[in-house]
Amino acid sequence: MPSIALSLRRSGAAFNSWTSLLGFLIVQEFAWRFKTIRAGAILAMLEPIVWIAAIVFVRGYLRRMEPHFGTSITLFISSGILPYYVFVRLSVRSRVVRYDASHRLPLVTSTETWLASVVSEASLILTALVVWFTLLWLFGIRGAVPVKPEECLIALLLFGMLGIGMGLINAAIIRRFPMWRMIYAIPSRGLVLLSGAYYVVDLMPLRVRDFIVWNPLTHAIEWYRIGQFGDQYPHITLDRQYCVTFAIILLLIGVACHRATIRADRVR
Repeated sequence: MPSIALSLRRSGAAFNSWTSLLGFLIVQEFAWRFKTIRAGAILAMLEPIVWIAAIVFVRGYLRRMEPHFGTSITLFISSGILPYYVFVRLSVRSRVVRYDASHRLPLVTSTETWLASVVSEASLILTALVVWFTLLWLFGIRGAVPVKPEECLIALLLFGMLGIGMGLINAAIIRRFPMWRMIYAIPSRGLVLLSGAYYVVDLMPLRVRDFIVWNPLTHAIEWYRIGQFGDQYPHITLDRQYCVTFAIILLLIGVACHRATIRADRVR
């Protein structure tokens, strides 16, 4: 029994030391990223909100379009763009993993550096999401408060898994084939159009719907909107099992690529 208690204390102490190191790395990450622009973190959080404002202006005021669901076009677009941005931002941060030990602190692994970068990025986009929906609620859009917040959290977790997995895979490819950065950028820019962020998937023409349901992000956005609007949101095409399975497999492949890249660099 004493040996078990001693092992638990040592494990707890090691975990506390590791979390302290991770917290330090997160602070260092923020300091490094925004050292030239003090308001850089605020600008990073404003990026998706500016995107939403531009889309709402074009669709709601210039084209006089009605929301595809609900009474607020701002809320509908926000419920698609902000969750999607979790995928975008985490995939980008995971892609720029610093493998070279010369760019890291002593005794800090590339995995710890990557994790600190991802956590810092996730905190930015999730803070922007919470602040934005809170502002919408304060301005009288009562639907900004999720009907099922637990469903929203699950969907955001899946967006994060998909983004991290895709980012790690791209990082491994770019490490060996730098041109992949530009090749991947071309289809990735139009990915939002195939994810249901601007429309209700169930209301799309059958040919279009049968095509875009292969995209796991489509199911993640539908999942999030069920949490936002409730079960009355059209979700016949939603396949939760497909989305979860795809996210897990993509994340596992990404982690495997990350570890393989680290081992390959050690051999060199």
